[in-house]
Amino acid sequence: MIEEIKAHYEKDGAMAVLDRLKRLRRYDGDESSFWLNYLALVALLCRSPVAFLVLSTGNDWSLGDIKYDETGGTLDITGIYSSFAGLMPRAIKSGFAYERSPLSVPGKASPFLLALHLDSYDGEFVSGICIIVDKSNAQLFSDVVLRAGLISDIPRDYYSNSRTVSQEVSASQKLAVSPDREMDAIVDLAHSVMTQSRFITACSTVVNEISHKFNCSRVTIGWQKRGYVRLVAVSHLEEFKSDSPAPKQLEMLFEEVVDQDTGIIIPAELPHFVVDRAHRDFVTANVLNQVISLPVYLNETTVGVITCELMQEKLSLHQIELIAHLLEIVSPWLGALHYQDKWFGARLLHKFKNMGSSWMTAERLALKVSLSAAVMLVLLTLIVRLDYRVEGVASLQTDLVRYVSAPFDGVVQDVFVREGEKVKVGERLLALDTKELRLKQTQESADIVRFVQEADKSRAQNALADMKIAQSRVDELSAEIKRTNYNLERATMTAPGEGIVVEGDTKKLLGAPVAKGDVLMKIARVEKMYAQIKIRERDIDEIKNGMSGDLVLISQPENIFSYRVEKMIPLAEIDQHEGNVFVIKAIFNDQSKSWWKPGMSGVARIDVGKRTIAWILTHRIVDFIRMYIWW
Repeated sequence: MIEEIKAHYEKDGAMAVLDRLKRLRRYDGDESSFWLNYLALVALLCRSPVAFLVLSTGNDWSLGDIKYDETGGTLDITGIYSSFAGLMPRAIKSGFAYERSPLSVPGKASPFLLALHLDSYDGEFVSGICIIVDKSNAQLFSDVVLRAGLISDIPRDYYSNSRTVSQEVSASQKLAVSPDREMDAIVDLAHSVMTQSRFITACSTVVNEISHKFNCSRVTIGWQKRGYVRLVAVSHLEEFKSDSPAPKQLEMLFEEVVDQDTGIIIPAELPHFVVDRAHRDFVTANVLNQVISLPVYLNETTVGVITCELMQEKLSLHQIELIAHLLEIVSPWLGALHYQDKWFGARLLHKFKNMGSSWMTAERLALKVSLSAAVMLVLLTLIVRLDYRVEGVASLQTDLVRYVSAPFDGVVQDVFVREGEKVKVGERLLALDTKELRLKQTQESADIVRFVQEADKSRAQNALADMKIAQSRVDELSAEIKRTNYNLERATMTAPGEGIVVEGDTKKLLGAPVAKGDVLMKIARVEKMYAQIKIRERDIDEIKNGMSGDLVLISQPENIFSYRVEKMIPLAEIDQHEGNVFVIKAIFNDQSKSWWKPGMSGVARIDVGKRTIAWILTHRIVDFIRMYIWW
């Protein structure tokens, strides 16, 4: 039978369950079969994994033999039975009672134990059913309570129809139930409120129904607005002026309840201290027999107050508890309607306030601390500004460089210095082979003697033309021999100035043929050195003349040298690794060091101003996106 019920429920949903529950009112089977079907249907309707019957045995409660359990025995029903037994006395008074489950239940985010008092036939015996429901959603929980209340009278109808109630039930199982069926009235009242789709009409329904059910002369309800509780509905009154004296007096009662977060009854039913001056003055001024003000809670926060005024009769504590239970049931629905009736901006502001208030609780403390720290870090990155530096590759350079070049075509015969050696003015550097020059010098000297003789011979023969030709050849050879002598004098090259040989490898030069004008050596002076910095094209827009920076050389990275940008060459160069680069000349603030050598390299950073941390971390990505995603 239970498997058939489950199959119908999965196929047709709650309507199939309600239809079968309706049939149980006229069920003609035995009690055991009736209770088995009833418990299974109640569990399916209320989405509970278990449902079991409890019976009164005098002052105690006992677990019935019939129960419904779809957990397969994984849930220890006997372990939570004592909690249900403690709920049943409360359920007898108000029709139902609940508390948080001591055990975790699979599939339930916030499991609660719900005890429901069942109506008996002619007060023959007292019984109840116990189920486990989820209270994480207040609206769904209220629906479950309503459903359970609506089907609590099915066993009574069953016994009334079959009239098979045993007359031999122990007297300890008998307990009278109030004939006015307050729970039915509360369920009907809650149902009528939850059928309303507007906040004001729902509040009007609440006060009108309470006034009618409990014979109150007037019932009013106030709701929190901008930190104060304002009057929103009066029983049997469609409109009222909010600025008139009467609403102001009622709002004073509301504030007295909210300030103390407790209900106020005049005259007091229980001895406890409470500030109730406004209520006493109100009773005296309006000649009332009783005033009851109860807070309306939503998510454990007071959001409203309901006040009942009675001129002739008085409500008992039991009736006041029924009203409190009613408010607990309908408050989630009223809160949802109040939020729904707000305009978009107010709903958004309310949502932000709720989010802010949730952050003040101790739940998920580690997550909240982490998120708060993350938000603070983001804010700091947007606010805090740090020095931003552009980085480039630097090398030491000097303009005091002298070049030693070949005076004539020849072959290097000797090299007297090596790279890195310090030389003085006039010190020999290298010498070219002069054998060919000396042979040429000898040949030219012989030719001069021969042509002088030819000139003398032509003069003696009075051959003036031949004499002129011979004399011209003598002059030509004299000039050539002077050039040869000049080259012989320059064959040994000396240092044009003091400095260090920075270029001129002995192994490469010795015996190597050279042409006139070839640079054989470079001699540099370690004075007035400056930094030549290569800046990538993407950073060049940040650089301005006069900016300062620091440089670290690879040879001594522990030393930092400051400089200032003197000028920038406005023409890009192509670097093999960096692509387009711009060359910047920077002048050091201090004197050149003795160990500095031209060509030393290092890393230079230029201070371009302060930037936010967020900009420093993200500007590369932003530039990339702008380059490749644009139109």
